[in-house]
Amino acid sequence: MNRDWLVQHWALIAAMATAAAALLAVAVSLWSRSRAARLKRALRQRRRRERALEKAARSARRLGRSLRRLEEKAEKIAPKRLSEARGQAEDARRLCEIAADQLLVAENHLRKIIVEEFPPGRHEALRRRYRLSDVPRKAAFSFDGR
Repeated sequence: MNRDWLVQHWALIAAMATAAAALLAVAVSLWSRSRAARLKRALRQRRRRERALEKAARSARRLGRSLRRLEEKAEKIAPKRLSEARGQAEDARRLCEIAADQLLVAENHLRKIIVEEFPPGRHEALRRRYRLSDVPRKAAFSFDGR
């Protein structure tokens, strides 16, 4: 393969490069629609939702403790500050509820992928592996972990 050959066959080389890029795009597209890829995306989403719930719960606990301390000193604290602290604690609690609901949605999506994409013989093993119960949780949010 010398310079003359490259000059004579430049169109063939360009077509091969374009075909290689197209084949790579098709392969990535096919892989992203596979059941393993869908499962991994759902697992990543659930992990993100778990971390968001932990962060929201930490914030709610911290603001709740702060509010309790302020309420103990209510005679020395301005009513506006106490009212703002109550509002922040309530907002944090609501955000925690939203994060818990989002986690439930992510877990249900993961459960749905397992049921739809994998054979029934693997369902139980996948649920155990990814810490899913057979029945989705429908309980309301609570701070005591129920």
